[in-house]
Amino acid sequence: MRQTEVSSGLPAALLDSLDSALVVTDAEGGILLWNLAAERLYGYGRQEMRGANVLQLFVPDGRGHEAATIMNVVLARGAWTGEFTVQCGDGHQKRVRITNSRVLRGGRVVAIVGLAEEATARTQDADEPSTAGRLDLAAALAELDGLRTAMATRGTIEQAKGVVMASLGVDAATAFEVLCRKSQRSGRKLIDIAEDVVAGAAAGRAPVARRRAQSVR
Repeated sequence: MRQTEVSSGLPAALLDSLDSALVVTDAEGGILLWNLAAERLYGYGRQEMRGANVLQLFVPDGRGHEAATIMNVVLARGAWTGEFTVQCGDGHQKRVRITNSRVLRGGRVVAIVGLAEEATARTQDADEPSTAGRLDLAAALAELDGLRTAMATRGTIEQAKGVVMASLGVDAATAFEVLCRKSQRSGRKLIDIAEDVVAGAAAGRAPVARRRAQSVR
């Protein structure tokens, strides 16, 4: 099971279907997600990549300033495409062609999506990313957005379960069933029900949350 599966709970099939090596980091370079092509290109396994920083893992000695400059360009301008020499897991260095793009949420950089392929494998103008690469990037960004939505949704549902558990004195499985029944009977999405329960608890309306939960038992 790779990091894409561990961190999101979603299938990694989409990311692993990309031909390009995909590595998603936070704004400081901490690795969040990657695909199978990235393991193959860079030669690092999931244990080495999990929790690592790209500036420490992939950047050879003496190229730290160059890597930091690229990172700053991405953060300031939104994207950077070019070639860079990376340090691989087997100790050798490799020249790769990389497209890095930032992901913004509320005007803040929340992630950087990097797509790469070995530079020697390219057959077209080095100044223009391939059509396949652009499609890969679009798919990766869509997947990342889905991951973040799913993680936020899951967190709210877990909070709502906690409210129901505290209100009714039931276990987690029963609390989830309570929320699901309310969703089915009201014709509303589960996340909407969960948001109502969490909002009610935050506003000090615990009795309301209790009545809602009891009504679906």
